[in-house]
Amino acid sequence: MRKHAKNLLYNGSIVTKLEANIFLLEMKARNGILDTRFNDVLSLLQKFFPSPNELPQNTYEAKQMIYPLGLEV
Repeated sequence: MRKHAKNLLYNGSIVTKLEANIFLLEMKARNGILDTRFNDVLSLLQKFFPSPNELPQNTYEAKQMIYPLGLEV
């Protein structure tokens, strides 16, 4: 968990992997986005961010990062 909190989303980013993941999952929950649609959003974002980046590849990966925090997803 500490590793995700320190790793930047991509080289030069001001947001960490953990912060980006929490923001995205919050948006998913707030808007009632289905897992399949969220996968589509993550795929699209992968194209917008420089490569390599630390964006989760899918909903499962995003949720696995949050489970250790005890947050409901």
